[in-house]
Amino acid sequence: MFVAFTGASGLFNNAFNKLACLATGNASGYCHVECGCDTDLGHLRELAARLQGKGGEVARRTSTTLNDLLDAYPLTAPNTEKVCLAFHAFYGQPLGVRILSPHCPDPLYQPYDDNWTVYRLPGASDATVRAQTAWALSKVRLPYDSWGALLSPVRSFHKEPSAVEPDPETWWCSAHALRFVQNVGFLTETYSLKGCTPNNLGSEFHAHCLAYKAPQCSTPNAQSVHFVHFDEDHWSAVGNVVHHVVPDVLRRQCTSVLRTRNRKSD
Repeated sequence: MFVAFTGASGLFNNAFNKLACLATGNASGYCHVECGCDTDLGHLRELAARLQGKGGEVARRTSTTLNDLLDAYPLTAPNTEKVCLAFHAFYGQPLGVRILSPHCPDPLYQPYDDNWTVYRLPGASDATVRAQTAWALSKVRLPYDSWGALLSPVRSFHKEPSAVEPDPETWWCSAHALRFVQNVGFLTETYSLKGCTPNNLGSEFHAHCLAYKAPQCSTPNAQSVHFVHFDEDHWSAVGNVVHHVVPDVLRRQCTSVLRTRNRKSD
């Protein structure tokens, strides 16, 4: 799993994004953030099969998303083929997902370059990653929250620990990325979706890495990659509850298949 930040450079180099950086507190900071998962074709096919014939808005929306993703691969492609999914909320557009691949000529669909700062969350079980993938897929095509994004810089990024924020029906990029990591026990308790911006979210990631002296490396394309580490106890606790974030229509497939696979690996 990963979260990726970018400033008003590269594909995002325009006046609107420069203004967004300035409005959220850092003219040279971030204007956009997105999250993603590394999965495989087998998991996407399993989810698509589970949704066949299912009614309801979530099932129809997610099924359409999965079919669009699977159309990018030939039917003969093996289930083990790796798929890198990036979930994004571009201003004014419904939540989307794209496959990142070095074989795609469109720069937006290529792996992150040096205009991005990427934080990876290693150590999660396959079950956790698949639950997160299912959750994110279920949000694709939901509306963009333009007012929420515009007001987020003047709202507090913090809330009372007892205040519950359920998943909203509309999103902007940083609120979506924050909820993605909250699902796995990071930046929970006092952090609020309503006041989340790319810059204050990026600051929290940076502070966590400094506090834990997390290692950093560079990829062949000079992209900056950081690792947000948690211990085994953290990931074990997350694995016991993360399936609850998955919609019911997807949960049975997601958990039953993974439990079977986990038993086989014991």
